[in-house]
Amino acid sequence: MAKRRKLEVSLLKLTTEQFFISEHLLPAYKNSEIAMNNSIQLGIDISLSMLACLFRFEATKDDKELLVIETGAHFKAEKKDFGKLLNKKGKTFTIPLETAKIMLVVAIGAARGILHAKTEGTEINGITIPLIDPDSVLEEDVIIHFTEEEEE
Repeated sequence: MAKRRKLEVSLLKLTTEQFFISEHLLPAYKNSEIAMNNSIQLGIDISLSMLACLFRFEATKDDKELLVIETGAHFKAEKKDFGKLLNKKGKTFTIPLETAKIMLVVAIGAARGILHAKTEGTEINGITIPLIDPDSVLEEDVIIHFTEEEEE
């Protein structure tokens, strides 16, 4: 049986990369006329042994954005542990599946908290980001390819 790897990380900061609410959101939401989409990006900063997960959630109607929230969860790893997952020859870094899932859960939670805080006391405060199962989004270790410039 293969040994499950995990990179221990500590949360450094949460960021709001984008936040937009259209005046047309509430009427569309009340009429259940919105489509919801999300995406994630995982990245690294080799020189600082840092990792990040950006989570983006959009609510749209007729291809027009009604709500956009993008949050970042930024993490730090021990340099020696980070180095074990770095393949300089192949120019890849492997984020173990379990670590990637933790990063995703934190980024999604941050998006929910930011959405709540920014809409508290308004009519649209009931709009939420649906539950997302990290197992349905991430199924294997994440391999990040980098260039020589990114290595420095």
